[in-house]
Amino acid sequence: MRKTARHIPDHVLLKKLSTGNTEALALLMQRHEPRVFDFVSSIVKRAAVAEEITQDVFIKLWETRQHSTSIQSLPAWLFTLSRNRAINALQETASRWIREETYALGNAQVVDLEGQLHQKDLYELVDSFAERLPPKRKEIFMLRFRKGLTVDEIGTLLDLSPFTVKNQLQKSYDSLRFWMKHHIVSFLLLVFF
Repeated sequence: MRKTARHIPDHVLLKKLSTGNTEALALLMQRHEPRVFDFVSSIVKRAAVAEEITQDVFIKLWETRQHSTSIQSLPAWLFTLSRNRAINALQETASRWIREETYALGNAQVVDLEGQLHQKDLYELVDSFAERLPPKRKEIFMLRFRKGLTVDEIGTLLDLSPFTVKNQLQKSYDSLRFWMKHHIVSFLLLVFF
C-alpha cells in the first residue's frame, strides 16, 4: 500500500482528508512539506521560523479539511498560504524592530539586532526605505542604523542638538512604520520572486 500511496493524486487525498482521514494528511505532508519548507526558508532566511510556518500551513490544511475538496491545486494553495505567512512573519519582525528601536531611542539604549532578522535582508529593506527620506534625515537615520552611533555621537558629528537628532530619528521611524505598512508586500515580492 505504501508504494501505491505515493501515486495517489492530491485531489483523491484531499477528498479523504475532508472526511478527517489523518493518513491522507500524513501523505500530503510527506509529498509537499519539503517544498513548502524550502520556499518559506528562501523568504524568512531562518530555519526555525520556516519550520514553524510550515507546520502552521499544514495545521491550517487540517483545520479547513471540510473544504479541502474545493482546492483546485494543492501546490498553489500551499504556495499562497506559505507566502502570506512568511510575509506576515517578516512584517512582524520588522515591526518589532521598529518598536524596540523607538523604545531604545527614548531610553538612550542601543538595541541588539542580532538574530531578529537576517542582516543582509534588513539592510536591503532599510536602504530601500531610506532613499525616500529627505537628505539630512536620511543621513541621521543611516548613521544610527548602519554605523550604530548614539544620539549624542550623531549630534556631535553633524553639529546638531540631541533633541534635533531624536526628533529626526522619531520622524524616520514613523515614516518607516507607515512605509512598511503600505509597501512591504510589493518590496518583498520584488526581492524574493
